[in-house]
Amino acid sequence: MRVRLLLALSFLLLLSTEVSARGGIPLLFEYGDHVIKVLDLPERDEFMIQPTHVKNAKLYYADLGIQHERISIFGIPLFNYGEEQYVLYTDVKIGDYDYTAASLSYDDIDAIREEFPEVSEFPELPFWDEFGGKILLAAIAWLIWYLKWGKNED
Repeated sequence: MRVRLLLALSFLLLLSTEVSARGGIPLLFEYGDHVIKVLDLPERDEFMIQPTHVKNAKLYYADLGIQHERISIFGIPLFNYGEEQYVLYTDVKIGDYDYTAASLSYDDIDAIREEFPEVSEFPELPFWDEFGGKILLAAIAWLIWYLKWGKNED
């Protein structure tokens, strides 16, 4: 019973991790900036950005995302901090950078919202990024407690 429960939990843990852009392997511990895609924008000139960390870089089509700072283990978000903001970003890997993001002004956000009404006025993190990691961590802690001390073995 315990073996099956641990295998099931391990399988769920593997399914819940997202692949990191750094080498395609989820890192044990990550912190810092993170971008979540909110909307695929059409490939038009007003939605192009140029990486600022590379000289003479070409322009790339961008998508709308929410940039925030987070702490994660194996790609599972545990704690979000800092301000969430809308950005135009491209996930093209250039050098040591996994993505390029450009901040948006309130006027830019309003213009995007006029064309795409499904975009909320203020950035809101998806449920998984806000609460999912905490719920999964609590479930793992409960399972460990249950397997170790919770059952009465008569």
